[in-house]
Amino acid sequence: MNENEINYWAGLFDGEGYIGIIKKKPSKSNPYGQYILQASITQKFMPEVPIEEFGGVVYQDISSKTYKWMFNSTRSALKFLKAIYPYLRVKKHQAEIAFEFGNIIQKSWRRTKLTQEDEAKRDELMAQLKALKRGKLL
Repeated sequence: MNENEINYWAGLFDGEGYIGIIKKKPSKSNPYGQYILQASITQKFMPEVPIEEFGGVVYQDISSKTYKWMFNSTRSALKFLKAIYPYLRVKKHQAEIAFEFGNIIQKSWRRTKLTQEDEAKRDELMAQLKALKRGKLL
């Protein structure tokens, strides 16, 4: 993907994008619960999406008559955010929180147990991201 295309996706993401941290409840298969970084773009018309490069899935929401490009893993969301980060304006701080969250979560990918400090920081980052989207900084 060339610089103009990355700049285009950054602009679209700044206007129509979403970054969120979702906490899933504990289950039999995952007794500790799970935290997932999500990123998506919702648009009335979705141009050709670089899925091969960044992953994710595009689907049409029938009720809102929009298309959504949603990243189906924390890894793919981080890869996309890192590519567009230099061009972000509105969601730059949200992306920085996502990167910090990703650094913590990546420890668990290596089968390393998170420390209590990591777990507390993970929850703090989730709260910071929610507050930032409401126009409040913690």
